[in-house]
Amino acid sequence: MCFADFFCKKIISKRRLAELLILFSICFFIVNYTKNSPAASVSSQLPQEVIVSGEIVGIRIDMDGIMVLGITGLDTDSGRQYPAGGVFRDGDCILSADGKKLENKEDLINAVERSEGRSIDFVIKRNGREIKASVVPLKGYDGVYRLGVWVRDSTQGLGTLTFYNKNDRHFGALGHGITDVDTGKLMSAEDGELYRADITAVVKGKKGSPGELIGELSYNDAIGRVYENNKDGVYGNVYEGFAEGKAYRVGDKNSIRTGEAYILSGISGKVEKYSVRIEGINRLSHDSTKCMTVRITDKRLLDMTGGIIQGMSGSPIVQNDRVVGALTHVFLNAPDRGYGIFIENML
Repeated sequence: MCFADFFCKKIISKRRLAELLILFSICFFIVNYTKNSPAASVSSQLPQEVIVSGEIVGIRIDMDGIMVLGITGLDTDSGRQYPAGGVFRDGDCILSADGKKLENKEDLINAVERSEGRSIDFVIKRNGREIKASVVPLKGYDGVYRLGVWVRDSTQGLGTLTFYNKNDRHFGALGHGITDVDTGKLMSAEDGELYRADITAVVKGKKGSPGELIGELSYNDAIGRVYENNKDGVYGNVYEGFAEGKAYRVGDKNSIRTGEAYILSGISGKVEKYSVRIEGINRLSHDSTKCMTVRITDKRLLDMTGGIIQGMSGSPIVQNDRVVGALTHVFLNAPDRGYGIFIENML
């Protein structure tokens, strides 16, 4: 063996040793990171059990600010003009006018009328950031000053109460956030209430046309206060005296398997169990509201609704006597199938 051969083998040997040491270090880091990472401790942080509902409820949300739905023109002596054009955008939330907080649309209208055509300083929230903007209202042919914006300050509708905690009475509903129907933006909730609902009709879903529940909110029968609307659901506290539902143990995402399960829904007027099948599980989904694919298999529910319809969002999913998730979306071209969220994402 010549010196050159020996030298090459020594180099290769040292390089191999270095690679093994690096590989060992990476494995050691991964093991330790996994053991100490927040994801690994999620299961230990979940409550052992919650009260599971399934009741169809009415939800009213009062927004944090006034949402801009669109910009419109005003007919003036100088022609059609757009005072808010280039200032406000669809989805902006107007928080204050000249330093005064705006609680509702009437506050905004009054601020514009008081201005008598002078510039108004606004604070608006856009994509989570607060920014300042100024607009000069214009007088229309009718002599009234306007900004030229369409706005909304609240919304209401039907959904399903998923769970509540019997100790602190904290509840979660829907399994996804409420978005504005015109802008598609997540609505920022400042306040709101949860009501009992009277279902007056069920519109069956069919391919290409999602069904829906039609009903009325019982405003004289509030059962909870809403304080948050985020991408994973609507949250708040049920009032003292509300004590409906059954305690279920909580199952984390690693306990879920494809196969038989059931949902709880009050669509018939009382909360009942309906059989479903969990067909797919995506534990690494980037969209927390689409972690499972679920098929309705219960003939009673299919005859009643055609599958998953609007108003069933939040229906708890139970497997092996553990609550593991909630329905969130329906497949437009297959109404008997839809998505679900892991219950741990809601908790």
